[in-house]
Amino acid sequence: MTLKNNFKSELESLHSGLIEVNDWMYENPETGFEEFETSKHLVNYIKQFDENVLYPTSELDTAFEITFGKEGPLIVLCVEYDALPEIGHACGHNIIATCSIGAGLGLRNLVEELGIRVKLLGTPAEEGGGGKNYIIRERCF
Repeated sequence: MTLKNNFKSELESLHSGLIEVNDWMYENPETGFEEFETSKHLVNYIKQFDENVLYPTSELDTAFEITFGKEGPLIVLCVEYDALPEIGHACGHNIIATCSIGAGLGLRNLVEELGIRVKLLGTPAEEGGGGKNYIIRERCF
């Protein structure tokens, strides 16, 4: 099977779970620096596949990270999950988060063959809160 087909197969196996995560996030929006339930929900989902999630991280109670692979260039996938006050996920972070998680988990078993590392980086408070500033200072990128 080719790498492309392996990746496609991984994504297909994740599809229904990612839809459930996406829907849960949409129904349970949390604003910047308050994403306690959301970050916990995302981390618990990822832990079904790999227990090595660092949570919390970067001086933020709602940030997390996990890296697949040990050598090669690092690809960071930002998992954004905050919502807008009074509007919810109109910005689509529920979709951004699940797509990033899907891509990272879809690649987790292919990183050695590809010669890369892939990091899922939970980045809270994107909507004007500056959550990535804390993460940048901690050199997580």
